[in-house]
Amino acid sequence: MDSRELEKLVEGISRIVDWYSSSNDKDGELLVSAKQKLLGYSFRFSVLVGEALDVFNSKYAERKSTTAQRIIKYINEGDKQFQASMKAEIDCVNIRLEEGRYEALYRRLKGQQESINNTIASIMQDIKRLETEYKQTGN
Repeated sequence: MDSRELEKLVEGISRIVDWYSSSNDKDGELLVSAKQKLLGYSFRFSVLVGEALDVFNSKYAERKSTTAQRIIKYINEGDKQFQASMKAEIDCVNIRLEEGRYEALYRRLKGQQESINNTIASIMQDIKRLETEYKQTGN
């Protein structure tokens, strides 16, 4: 997923959350519609979170493996372990930075997914409250 697609997805979610946050008069049909849309977004976000976590874990494993290989190489060339470790860390700085970018993306998506889930839970409570009120009025 490219950043434009992600932006569009977040924009759609934001519209629903903004409507829900600013609306004092909660209409049952609109709440159900908002919940259904958010459930769809939630599913898409769960896929994105999984993909982001997978890439982050891959970058982490790549950095650890590359660092270990370089440490061994430097030790075999005669460096002390500490010196070899420092050289290897410096060699892998770009891998570490890339790993950090993917970790930040994962955490951002995870936070947005949690926000969606919280809003869905809140909408479901409002729907339940409206159902209870409807039953109590005898309609």
